[in-house]
Parts: sequence; structure tokens; C-alpha cells
Amino acid sequence: METGTTGLSKQAELLYAELVRNGASAQETAPSEELDELLHLGLVSRHAQGGLVLHDPGAVGLERRSRLASEVSALLQEALAAQERLTGIAEAFNEVQRDSSGPVAHLRGLEAINESIGSAVKELEFEMLCAQPHGMRVQADLDLAYERDKPALDRGVSIRTIYQTNQRQKPMLREYVRRATRAGEAFRTVPWPFTRAIILDRKLAFVPSVGLSEIFQQSGTRRAAYGTALRVQDPSLVARFADHFEFSWALGQQWDGSATGEHTAPTLDQWERLILEYLDQDLSLDAIAVRLSVSERTLGKRLTALRTKLEVNSLYGLGRKWQELKREPFPAQSPEVSTPRRSAQDG
Repeated sequence: METGTTGLSKQAELLYAELVRNGASAQETAPSEELDELLHLGLVSRHAQGGLVLHDPGAVGLERRSRLASEVSALLQEALAAQERLTGIAEAFNEVQRDSSGPVAHLRGLEAINESIGSAVKELEFEMLCAQPHGMRVQADLDLAYERDKPALDRGVSIRTIYQTNQRQKPMLREYVRRATRAGEAFRTVPWPFTRAIILDRKLAFVPSVGLSEIFQQSGTRRAAYGTALRVQDPSLVARFADHFEFSWALGQQWDGSATGEHTAPTLDQWERLILEYLDQDLSLDAIAVRLSVSERTLGKRLTALRTKLEVNSLYGLGRKWQELKREPFPAQSPEVSTPRRSAQDG
């Protein structure tokens, strides 16, 4: 049966039009599917004393629209209530999915995190990289780390660890680094904040799921304890963590457990002293490059290496450090035989 423009069948529309023309209030129409459609929609109704009564299509449409809107609203409320009831089940399902083995797994609780790391270290084949911005907080943590790592060091595994420079002042950590250094572990420090990470054999990484919030430790904001972590096996992600580690390691300062103040003043060559002296004279970088007969790019590389060597992270820091070191003898003139020459690569 063909449907017309009103939502009724075409035949029902024709019947309604005929009833309007003939005046249906006083007559009864033979039963049919078309009449049932009109009765169901409310366009006509049966009079108590017989015959049919026609109703205004506009009023019928408004009434039907209101009724359907009320039904839709009730269905939406029912759907929302059902969603709320299923939320708890959905969370439980998602947690199981996240915690299952895969490229990234969630670990909850320090006990679970330490157990997973310990099991992975037992399977180490050649290397472990540790980025520990704040070191360990208590002696028990340091002892646990040493007991976990010592067997790996004994069987020839390379372990390298980076701390922030301010950790050199902590006696408990200095003693740990001395002990671990004797066992074969290597340590360096850098002055900038970074994210905690443990990378094993370049194929597995453990990182906190709290992101970079630990950098606020620099401004005195209390850092929350690590209660959750990610166990990452995705090759591209692990490679990214390893790249970040190697960047900091290349610029880091070697540490054997000594406090910053326990070392003698760093040895500076004549060109490093010249750069510092020119900075102290408030010369611009391009002017310094001209005086040294090098490109600005080469000077930039020398400044980066000098900042790392003196454990500062700005030109201002270099200036302050130079004021402390000025008491050492400084050559009156630079030796021409060792003047760095420009190369095509310098630009």
C-alpha cells in the first residue's frame, strides 16, 4: 500500500478527502484498512449515536507530536538510566582490558610495579637505562634497587643511571652511587628536569602514568608518590624513551657519588676561558665568534659543552660560574697555533 505525504497510505488520504467532501459526520463507512488507518491516527472517530466525526488534521498533528515527544523523552531517560547502571560494569571490563598483556599495560600499586620491574631485570640480556630525576626516597628503596641490579651487573649487563644535579647533595644517595659504581654501574647528572623511566634491552620500558608532574618538584610543589605505572612494549615508544635518555646522557656530568662541592674546580682549556672572558665583557655571540674565528654554530656547540661541564643551564649561569673561577691563572694572549679554524661544515 503506497504511503502518501501525510504518513498515511495514499488510499487512506483519498478516503479522508472523500469524507470531507461528503460530510462524514452523519454517515457510516464500510470497514476497511483505510478507515482503520484514519481511526488509528485520530483523523476520524465514531460518534456515540452512529456515524463518523471528522477532526481537524492540524489539531491531530499537534496532539500526536506532543505525545510522541513525551514518548521520546521517556525513552531517552530510560537510555540514560541504563547507561549509568552499566558504567560500573564497563569500567571493570576496561580495567581488565588495560591490565592484560599488550603493547601498554597498566600497573597499580608500588608492590605490583616493583614486582614487574624485578621480574624483567632477572631476564636482562645486555642493558638497562634508568632515568631517576629524584633518586630514591628512603634507604629501603636504595637497598631494594641494589639487590635487584647487582646480579645483572655481575653477569655483565650494562646499567646506566641519570639523576638531576641537585641529587649530588644527598648523603644517602651519594653512598648508594659509590657502592653501585664499585659494582659496575655508571652514573651521570643533568641540571634540567626529566621524566622517570626504566628501559630494559631497548624492548621494554617502565614509566609513571602521572606524566611530567614531577618537574614541579623544582618549584617546591610536593610530588605525589608513584602509585601507577605503564609497562610499555611498543617498539616505537620504547625507542623514543631511549632516545630521550641518550640525549641527556650525552650532555650529562659523570658522577661517582661525590657531592658537587667535593670536586676541585673543573679544568678549563684556554678557549673555554676566552669564551667566558668575552661573555664577562658583555660581548654578543656573533662578536665572540668573530674574535675566535669560528662560526656562530660552532660557538653554540662550544657553549653547550661548556654549560654541561660547569653544570649550569644558561649564559647567566656561565657568567656567575666564571666569577668564581677567575682566580685561576688566565693566559694573557691566546695561542695562535691552536686557533680553531673554520671548515665547510662550520658554515
